[in-house]
Amino acid sequence: MINVLFQGDSITDVGRRRGEEMPSRALGQGYPTMVAGHLSSLRSDINFYNRAVAGNRISDIYGRWLEDAVNLDFDVLSILAGINDVGFQLRLGRGSDNARFRFIYDRMLYEVKESHPDAKLMLLEPFVIKYKFDWEKFGTDIYDNYETWAEQTREKGEVIKDLAGEYGAVFVPLFDKLSALAEETPERYTEDCVHPTTVGHSVITGEWLKAWETLGI
Repeated sequence: MINVLFQGDSITDVGRRRGEEMPSRALGQGYPTMVAGHLSSLRSDINFYNRAVAGNRISDIYGRWLEDAVNLDFDVLSILAGINDVGFQLRLGRGSDNARFRFIYDRMLYEVKESHPDAKLMLLEPFVIKYKFDWEKFGTDIYDNYETWAEQTREKGEVIKDLAGEYGAVFVPLFDKLSALAEETPERYTEDCVHPTTVGHSVITGEWLKAWETLGI
């Protein structure tokens, strides 16, 4: 069997059920379930697990890296992270700058390569969509300061792309794809500039599956 592990923040968590040990169950309401459904309809030799946690920055993910990644049995690891480091920093001063983000992400990948030298890695690009959504606590800050949010999110993506090259991982670009699709009707693709709608998750699924094909599994 091939084991696929999803990691990240709320965009990957999407309401997954905690404590679920059985594969391919309770993966949440987003792209991990869509990916699992598509691939499972084509073949029966793949198990899927989701260990993403909503609200996680890269430091939070690393804080649980041993129990939620290194100590698990997987053949493919998919990671989507970065937007919380931007948001927490801009809103609360508690995110990671690019140097710290790279340092922690690099350490995560290093530990995975040490523990799972044959594992395939898929690193997804973080994104933010321009949409005039009014957050209860933060108002329309993303829309009002979109250029800053976009610039810092793209910078995180560049760090991830660079690390993908260093570790022989597949980089999955998402920012430009989602931004172009959402330009005219952003509400179709995002709930709040950050979290995708079902349509948005479907787009991520499509890009993920394109990357999967390059793995040769």
